[in-house]
Amino acid sequence: MRFSKVAVKKYRIYRLLLAAGAGLFAFTISMGGRYSQELDTVHSAQHKAALSAVKQIDHLLSSASDISTTHNELVNSTCPQAQPRLLNMSVQLQTVRAILLVKEGHIFCSSLFGHRDYALDTMFPPFAKPGHNLMLKAALLVKRGSPTLIYWVPTRADPSSGMIHVFHIAMLSNFILEPQKPYVNYMALNVDGKTLIYGHNSILQTTDITDTPSVAQASSRYAYSVGVFSDPDWKLALRSLPQHIPLSLLVFLLAGIIVFIVSANRMNLAYHISSAIQRKQFQLFCQPIIQTQSGECDGVEILLRWHDERQGWISPDIFIPLAEQHGLVQSLTRHLLYTLEQNQHLFPQTPDFYISINIAAQHFAQGQITQDLKSLWYQSNPQPKLMLELTERTELQQADYEQLHELRALGASLALDDFGTGHSSLSYLQNLHPDVLKIDKTFCATIGTDAINAKVLDSIVALGKELKLKMIVEGVETQLQADYLRQLGVCAMQGYFFARPMPIAEFPQWLMRHQARHKDTVQ
Repeated sequence: MRFSKVAVKKYRIYRLLLAAGAGLFAFTISMGGRYSQELDTVHSAQHKAALSAVKQIDHLLSSASDISTTHNELVNSTCPQAQPRLLNMSVQLQTVRAILLVKEGHIFCSSLFGHRDYALDTMFPPFAKPGHNLMLKAALLVKRGSPTLIYWVPTRADPSSGMIHVFHIAMLSNFILEPQKPYVNYMALNVDGKTLIYGHNSILQTTDITDTPSVAQASSRYAYSVGVFSDPDWKLALRSLPQHIPLSLLVFLLAGIIVFIVSANRMNLAYHISSAIQRKQFQLFCQPIIQTQSGECDGVEILLRWHDERQGWISPDIFIPLAEQHGLVQSLTRHLLYTLEQNQHLFPQTPDFYISINIAAQHFAQGQITQDLKSLWYQSNPQPKLMLELTERTELQQADYEQLHELRALGASLALDDFGTGHSSLSYLQNLHPDVLKIDKTFCATIGTDAINAKVLDSIVALGKELKLKMIVEGVETQLQADYLRQLGVCAMQGYFFARPMPIAEFPQWLMRHQARHKDTVQ
């Protein structure tokens, strides 16, 4: 099959489109990755800001609680005795505007104004409820109307006695709640249904705040939370994307260039396959198949080998998939059949001897395999029997199964190759009705090991026996493996232990040597 000029031009266009698509895909992945990173950065910055604010406020309240516990005996002192110490405590805390002493539910002393006489539940109603010890309240005396944070620390001995700390939270919030642009527009302190927003000099009802916080971080120690308000995170992430475009464009170019070059190499190799078929560069090798019990060679598997003038030996793992991809596998098989028919005299001319070849599923299209076998192999009425190996990796279409009856009518037998590695199932076996199972070499390699596949091999052989199928195990390399398979009762083996693949011209001499050795062994 030739690569026409039109096909080459089409493939070049395909390569360009493929390269552009790969570049666009790489660009999209790169930008998507950057977008995801920016989202993580936004979320991290917002959570960090909220946690930092909570940590600072917790520290203020914790310091006030500690100093109250240390000096709780002041509630039993008179105001003239206690006021100097209260002033000293205010200086130590620095962030406190005033400290009030409470005795049995009455405020009796202030660090700023000395003697006071107010009922606790009148001045600070929330503190009359158990568990309520924090509130936001507008100042009544000093800087009237300015926001303050009130913290009530009762004594353990008498919950109606203790200290009240009045924080100048409006000033403190300018530091604690300072927004971190561009990720945070503003922050707010929420206490018991009331809210203080950064930069505002008044306390609001929390329900009056219409914005939804991006992050709401509650304190684990005290009854308050900090809200972080910002633009939508997706919008913040998108704003940062333009700075990543140059790098993503570079990724686009590199991906496109790499795909273009790689696709060029693939096209060139595909062209070389077509050219090599025409120039008959593909050589036929064979590997003997040995009967397990008798030790005689009763068949061979034909293998294609390609020796390129420039590249040297090219692995079938490379050119076979390429040939399948580019529609050249049928031409390879036709070349194999033609060459094999011309050299069939190299093999024993008896129906007991069989020659096994691999057939791709694509060759079944429109009855091609049947036509090719009739014209290239069976026209000369060859004596060796032909066995067709179908790989398990590619399942036949339903219409292709109809050709199997024609192939059997011609005298061909059917083998399922690489069994255990692909699409195998009982229904597949029932539809295919193979005569032979060729068990993949990966299972043979587990013989004598603790690998789980060692048990799988036994199960496959048991299945083959149940279905009354002939079994050939590939990849036999040691005496241990051969002995084990012989005891297991498989029909035949092939592998390096018996012979490596050889040019078909060398097979007659190998067969003579093998028969001589086998005869000596039997005698």
